Amino acid sequence: MKTVICLLLLFCLVSPSIAAEYSFAYSPLMYKQEGSLNFLSLNKSLVEWSKSINLPFRKNPVTRFAKEIINFEIFDLTAAMNHEVFGHGAVARELGGYAEYRFYWLGNWRGKFWSSGISHTEDTRLFLTTGGSEANQVLGYESQKYLYTKDHVTADDLFLVLPKLDFLAYLLVTVNPHGDYSKFVSDSYDPPMIVKRLTQKYYGANYTKAQVMGVYDQMLASSYFSLFDFSVVTGLYSIFAYTFYDKYEYTIPGFDFGRIRMIPGTRFTYTPLGPDSYLDFYFKQRDIPDPPLFICYLRSGEFAGNGSFGTGFEFYNLKKIIDGISVDFWRQPDGSGFSLEMTNKIKMNQQLSFLLNTNYKTEGYLMGKPFGRGFRAFGGVELVL
Repeated sequence: MKTVICLLLLFCLVSPSIAAEYSFAYSPLMYKQEGSLNFLSLNKSLVEWSKSINLPFRKNPVTRFAKEIINFEIFDLTAAMNHEVFGHGAVARELGGYAEYRFYWLGNWRGKFWSSGISHTEDTRLFLTTGGSEANQVLGYESQKYLYTKDHVTADDLFLVLPKLDFLAYLLVTVNPHGDYSKFVSDSYDPPMIVKRLTQKYYGANYTKAQVMGVYDQMLASSYFSLFDFSVVTGLYSIFAYTFYDKYEYTIPGFDFGRIRMIPGTRFTYTPLGPDSYLDFYFKQRDIPDPPLFICYLRSGEFAGNGSFGTGFEFYNLKKIIDGISVDFWRQPDGSGFSLEMTNKIKMNQQLSFLLNTNYKTEGYLMGKPFGRGFRAFGGVELVL
């Protein structure tokens, strides 16, 4: 993991950039949020590189499509790394274990991880399995906040939000149990393992084929929720519009109320409790550069008669010593809980700021955060290059 972090930092420092901010965070746990900040910095650097080679590719639809393929391969690799190192790996570290990784290419990028030193329960196995795609939801969310501080984005920028489709894409490329049930139940990829472990958790070890099919169908139906995000829709449209019509610049659609623009969004992940869906609302002032964002959300999930719900809000990019603050509340089958988080940014000069993130949460599931109760902090730097 230390090698991965060093490579992220080195690449961002030596790659071309255009007055962009790059954040690098570290904590002993190196959880999903720290990972998302580091990978967003890497991906922003890759976006600037992609923009720098854009001109020769804009000649015709064939070369523009080739450019999209290059972008897809690059960002598919970073999503695979985040999925493994700061998804599965972060949960392994949270559980007191150790993780190893391997990455390979078979038409698209994939990864494997091995964990050790963990005394497993039914829920810890589910946490480990669901953690990979959840990490990319966190990365997509951080990328989305960054893009929404801009008035205009490019076809290259929109690749930043595609990690939000991790779970749906993973599920769609996995064998369908309705077509080959025996292959599905023997598969070791994340979606079949989540289906089997959730089915066993709620229906017992002697679960039936019909119960497996029911869990799979609910998982697939719930996963499509991620397609209703405005930035994802714009990103998918940009692949078509850039390839065939050379449309390079875009504005994320939203609803204007005077000088305020509201942009709806969605997030989706699977948890040891079942599906968890977020409906987000982003608010920003129009026609000012790099504006602060106010974000509020509603959250709900239901599986096997167990319901959960929650809400929260966040101030982002305040550009003061307190650069961000968020508050979350939830009600889950095991009880109620809350989380309070603050990000401080201490500016040293025009190129360097120190970051400190502090968080207190009670026990319970919250996307991107460790499950347990307690105080947590991580630090880092922000460089303007």
